[in-house]
This record gives sequence, C-alpha cells and structure tokens, in this order.
Amino acid sequence: MRTTTGLALSNTAREAILLAAEERERFGHKHTGTEHLLLGIIRGSSDTAKMLERRGLTIDRARELVSQRTLAVGWENVESALASAGQLP
Repeated sequence: MRTTTGLALSNTAREAILLAAEERERFGHKHTGTEHLLLGIIRGSSDTAKMLERRGLTIDRARELVSQRTLAVGWENVESALASAGQLP
C-alpha cells in the first residue's frame, strides 16, 4: 500500500489503518481520527499492540475510553472545530 505521496507503508501500518477505518465505521464517525488509529493499533498484531495489552489497554477498554470522550466532547463539536480550522472539507 502506498500513500498519496507515494510513501510505502509496512504491513503493520497498513493493518492499523485498515482496522482504524473499521473502528471509525463501528462508531459511526465520518472521519478517521487519532482515536481510531489507536484502536487500529491495539487490534493489530504488532509488538506495540502486544505491549499495550500487557499494560492493560485492551481493545474493550480503549473503545470505552473513546466512547466516553466522544460523548463528553460531542462528536459534532469535534467535527465543527476541525471544519472551522480548515481540517475538513
């Protein structure tokens, strides 16, 4: 997999990005953010995923934290702020 800039991604990075997209869909969000990337990494098979799980950050716990944060901030407010900053179309 190559990025739009032609940068080749490792299999681990590609896996994390694909899983992040699944997590975005799971939450019903329109855009993939860092929270989704973290979930994608945790779900993956990388050494980082294994280390995070050993430290107690399971996918279920991470999803719970993302859900709490999204509810506290309000996803619409996040998207509105990003759009105002020119980060969203």
